Amino acid sequence: MPDGRDAFKRRSWRDGLPILAVAALCTFAGPAGLPWAAATQTPWQTNAYGTLGANIAWNYAMGYHFTPLINGQVTGVGGYFNGTKTVKLFNKATGALLATATVSAANTWAYTAITPVNVTAGTTYTIAVYLVGSGASYRSSLSPALPRTFGDIRIESSTYVSTSTTPAAIPTNIVPFTMYGQADIQFVPGATPPDTTPPTINSVSPQPSPSLYAGDTLTISASVTDNDPSPLEYQFSVDGVIKQTWSAATTYQWITTSAMAGTHTITVEVRDTGGAASKTQTLYLYLKPPGPP
Repeated sequence: MPDGRDAFKRRSWRDGLPILAVAALCTFAGPAGLPWAAATQTPWQTNAYGTLGANIAWNYAMGYHFTPLINGQVTGVGGYFNGTKTVKLFNKATGALLATATVSAANTWAYTAITPVNVTAGTTYTIAVYLVGSGASYRSSLSPALPRTFGDIRIESSTYVSTSTTPAAIPTNIVPFTMYGQADIQFVPGATPPDTTPPTINSVSPQPSPSLYAGDTLTISASVTDNDPSPLEYQFSVDGVIKQTWSAATTYQWITTSAMAGTHTITVEVRDTGGAASKTQTLYLYLKPPGPP
C-alpha cells in the first residue's frame, strides 16, 4: 500500500464475481471494547480493469461517483496520474466539498491522507482529480460496464467535466464504459454517525450602523456554530444577487459606490454534509458627510 502498512489479501464474492482485494489493516474498538480489524479499501486501484492509457494532456476534472454499501470513512484520496494534482471529494447530490488534498504521482498509484470524512450507506459521492492539462490516465472498454461493486463500495460510473473556463467545476455526468482520470479513495468501513444537522448562523456582519457609508468596502461575514467536523462552505448575496458562490471563503468584500446610498439586503448561506442554513440582514448605506472646505 502507498502508506507502507502491512497488506493482506482477501477474496470478495460480491456480484457473484471473485475479486482480489489488497487492503491495509486498521484497528478499531469493537463490541465491549474488543479490538477488531477493518480493511482500508481502494476500490478502483485494487480492481482496475480495461485498456490503460496514460500521460494525456486533458484539462479536465475526472473521476467516479460511488455509493458506500455500509457506513464508513474516507481516510485518503489519490489516484493514478503523472504529476502533482488536486483531488477532491464531493457529496454528489449537494455538490458540497467534503475534502481536498494535493497528491503527487509518476504514472503510479498514490494517495494523501485526509481528516477522515464520514460517509453514509446509500448516499452517493464523487471523487475527482483536477488534471490541469497534463498527466491524465484512463481505462477504456470496460466490460462489464459500470456500475460495479468492489468490497463495500459500489462505483456507479465514471465522470468528467472540462475545467478550461471554470477551474473549480464539479463533474456530474455519467460514463459507464470508460474510467476517466482514475481518481480513487481509501475507505474504512465501520459504523460512523452521519451528519444530519445543518450549521447554525448566529449573526451576520456588518450590523446596521450610522457609520456604514456608500463608497466604502464592507466585509460581509457570519458567526456560525457547527457541531461536527465536516467542512463548511459559504455563499454571499446582495439584494438577491449571488456575489460569491459556494466556497470555503468565510468572508466577502462588498465594494460599494456613493451611488449605492440607501437600503440593501445581504444574505449569507452556509452548508455542510448535514444541510444548509441562511440568514439575511438589512442595511442602510449613508452618504458620507462632506469634508472640510
